[in-house]
Formats: sequence, C-alpha cells, structure tokens
Amino acid sequence: MDVIFDTYGLFKRFKQPKGNISDVRKAGFSGALLDFRNACPPGIFKHMTRSRNDAKAEGEVFLPDEPERIGETVKPFLDACNSNGIQVKGAMAPVIPLDRSNPLMNDYQRVLSASSVRCAMESGCKWCIVPPLFVGIPLEKEKDVNIEFYRSFIPILKEYSEKHPDKEFKILLQNQCRDHSGHLVRGILSDADEAVEWLNELNEDSRNIIGRDAFGFCLNIGHVNVCGQDLDEITPVLGNYIDAVILTDNNGNEDCEMLPFSCASRGIGGDLANADTDWRSVIRGLRKIKYDGPVIFSMSDTLAAFPVFIWPQLIAFAKTVSDFFVWQLTMEQTISKYSHVVLFGAGNMCRNYMMDYGEKYPPLFTCDNNSNRWGEEFCGLEIKSPESLKNLPEDTGIFICNEYYTEIRSQLESMGIKSKIEYYSDRYPNTEARTRLKGLWKNA
Repeated sequence: MDVIFDTYGLFKRFKQPKGNISDVRKAGFSGALLDFRNACPPGIFKHMTRSRNDAKAEGEVFLPDEPERIGETVKPFLDACNSNGIQVKGAMAPVIPLDRSNPLMNDYQRVLSASSVRCAMESGCKWCIVPPLFVGIPLEKEKDVNIEFYRSFIPILKEYSEKHPDKEFKILLQNQCRDHSGHLVRGILSDADEAVEWLNELNEDSRNIIGRDAFGFCLNIGHVNVCGQDLDEITPVLGNYIDAVILTDNNGNEDCEMLPFSCASRGIGGDLANADTDWRSVIRGLRKIKYDGPVIFSMSDTLAAFPVFIWPQLIAFAKTVSDFFVWQLTMEQTISKYSHVVLFGAGNMCRNYMMDYGEKYPPLFTCDNNSNRWGEEFCGLEIKSPESLKNLPEDTGIFICNEYYTEIRSQLESMGIKSKIEYYSDRYPNTEARTRLKGLWKNA
C-alpha cells in the first residue's frame, strides 16, 4: 500500500520546499503528492485582481494567466523530492472554491487541469486527480458538461501512450460536495452509482481510442463525511474503480483538511462516537473491498493551525497515524500470509477475532497468562500455556489479542519464541459492534 503525504500547505507556491520535504522524508514518508494547489491556491480565485498584482510584485508566476509555465513552478519541489529520495507517483489539479458563482471560473479550470495533467505526466506521475466542473452549471447539465470535459483529456492520454507504450496514466475523478446557500451538501459524483456510470462511459471511449481504461476514481473521505454518507455502503459499489483514497478529517460541516482523528468536537472520552468522522465506517468499507492502493494523507488545515516551528514533529506524528491506518486496512492480508495462526489472549479481542476471521483463518489454539484457564475452551479454542508457543509449525503467526501489546511481545521474546509476532486489533470490527464480555478474569 502506497502511503502518500499531501504537501499542500507546506510551502507557498512551491517556494523553498527543500527543508520541508526533508522533514517529510525524515518522518518516514517515501511518497509525496504533486499538489498543484501549492502553485495555484484556491484562494486566488476569490480575489483575482489582488492575487495577480501580489504575484507580479513578488516576481511569481500567476498560473491562471500563464498556465504554460506550470513546469518551472513545480521544478523546485520535484528537485527536492528527488534529492530526498521521495517518489512522486500522483498529482492533484487546482480546484475552484465551492462558493464561486462566475462561470468563467470553469475556463480557468479547463486550462489549468490540462496543464496539470501534462506536467504530471512529464514528472513521472501515474495519475492526476481532476475535480469536475461545477461553477454556474445547472444540475441537469452537469453530466453532459463534465463528460465532454473529461473526454478532452483523451487526446492528451493518447499522445502519452504513443510516446510511452510501456506506461499507463490515469485521470481520476473525485466525489464532491457543493455549496447550497452557505451549507455544504452532496455534490457531483457523491453518489457511487453516478460515479460508476460516468466512469463506464468515459472508459468505453478511452478503450476505443487508447485501448485501455484511462479513467479512475479518487475517494475523498473528507467529502464523504461532509455529505453525511456511510462509506461501508459506498465502497462495494465503487470497488475496483477506486484508484486512490484521500484520508482527511473535518467536523462534518466544513470542507477542511485535518489530520485523521484530530477532529473530535463532540466531546472527549473513549467512545468512537466522539470522533466527527465515522472511522469505523471508513476502515470497514475499505477492508470490504480489500483496498490496497494509494492512500493520501491531506492535512493542510492542521498544518495551518500549528506554528511552523513544530511542523517536523507534526509530520512525524502524521506518519504514526498513517502506519496505524495501514495496519488496520491490511489486517486480513497480514493474517492470510501465514499458513497457521495462533492467538495470545482469551478475552474480548480473541472472541472478536473468531467472529471476524475465525472461520476463514481458524487458529490452532489460543494461550493466556492466567494458569487457571489453561485447558478451558473459549470460542471453540483450547486455552494453553504460553510455553506452547515454543513448539509451533513452520510459518505460524502469533497474533496478540490483548491491548498490552508491548508487554506481551517482550514476554514472548524473552522466552525465545521464534515465530513471527503480530498485533491484532478489534477497535474497528468487520461485523457490528458487540457488548464486551465480563468476568473472564475473576479467577486470575
């Protein structure tokens, strides 16, 4: 699974990116998004004249007027990534703010999107996220206008395929929200069936001209949250159409980009309901389709809220969060790579493993430190002593089903256990939430 750090907000118009990109690499990220919003921020479309004058005064390129100069604008960023060993596999075209109403904005987006796609191709990217046109377009004409808009990329894609027959490049559509009298509601492509319909139509055209599917989908979790949707219901429809996922947080009312888990305005406590994003739905939905593609971490508003002085620590923490997501999303893939599975723990987490994976990946047994329970049967498994872990078949994975992960790992390592030790987590179960068992430790 490719984990990609979205660099939007790290620097102004890709100026002096070297230090910040170095922080991204030191944090452990190996991939970065070529986000053209850094070169052409959404805010400039709100005050075009002032933004144009500011750019001129500072000797900067004003891309809406000179889109052909986009390559020189992003060169410092690409050079910094290259020198730091960071791969740039994907890109995002500039976006128009949702509250704009002048249809002329669509003309800017058309030109800037085409320039972004060409630049992304030249930069070695494999895909570019291109949001749909929306400003001043009546609902009944949205599909026709946008199908024609996306079709305009097919000649560019064809030219690229002819020059690079061994490479494939995709245009990724993205689910949107829309501004309705100051309130954000479901927008273009927020309906999964609609998205599939558009993609099928576009890919039929691309197959006829290029010989392959050239359009995919980027699922923006922030937009899903603003639209009040259940990802667990969306992903089965989109399935293999999803080529990238943007993981970001917000309060459900504003289209902002925050570090996942950082928005919890409903209170504090251990209940998952306190989070403003339904992360259980997100993780279950992506697990359901065994998603293993690129995951983009977008947190521009979190960066803006923190002093630049502590950005290195913030980016390092973002890497920790990304590692957690990879662990959660690839839980079944981790289990499935072993010929045999053994559990450590005979409580709620063990029970939840058996409910989610016990039938497909049945453990040989489980073990527990409570000697009073050795020999008991729990959820169809015999509870054994940890000493039993010293004599396991080859290619056996030991999954710790207990929140005292580090303590138990240290215990097993001190015992000289040779089998691979993994962590299991039931924080986001595949099945519905269950009440916790009680009284399992009364004889401890």
